[in-house]
Amino acid sequence: MDSPDWINNTTVADNIVVEIGFLIASSFYTGPENDFTPEQWETAREPLYSPNVERYGDFILSGVVAEDVPELVAYYKDVLRLADLHGKDCDQQGHYFWMRPLVLQRGLFAMTFPWYDTMSETDSFLQQIKATDDGQIFWDIDQGWEMEAFALGDWLYLRESNPDENEDHFLIKCNKKQLQSQLDPLLSQIGNILRKLRYEVGADYWSTR
Repeated sequence: MDSPDWINNTTVADNIVVEIGFLIASSFYTGPENDFTPEQWETAREPLYSPNVERYGDFILSGVVAEDVPELVAYYKDVLRLADLHGKDCDQQGHYFWMRPLVLQRGLFAMTFPWYDTMSETDSFLQQIKATDDGQIFWDIDQGWEMEAFALGDWLYLRESNPDENEDHFLIKCNKKQLQSQLDPLLSQIGNILRKLRYEVGADYWSTR
């Protein structure tokens, strides 16, 4: 089996964590949906409820949410309140409900899947990297972003890059079993979280778009 050349340039990363992040906005856009000016986009806003929990950049990680779902519920209910107040279609406000997988080593790096928005996309990645066979077990590409996962023996090799610029962002290898052992508990955890969110807000804004 041929291996890609890039795996020879990877760096060992210990204590890799796989998480799911809920992207949190600080404000709600109240202006027109079309033909708005840059000034309107910047100024036509109202502050959103800020969940009183630990953040990882702009994300609240699922491990944190699991301990305090009501804080995330309060944020989403505020999104819906402001959408109703300003006459906006809730089904068109999907960017306030974005969620995506993250592969990270705290304090060092985070692969954040910038084009993923939903649980269906997140689940697709998590299911594919469960693979036990050697070889390429995951690949995806979008504008300015490419993600690859290659398994070989005890190792899982991960590459996040910008193919448009021929630039690698992260090249790492980690213990495959250590990473994969996190996946089923994570999927169970996020399933419980999403059930609670759907119940509390009365609709499913996370599964698909």
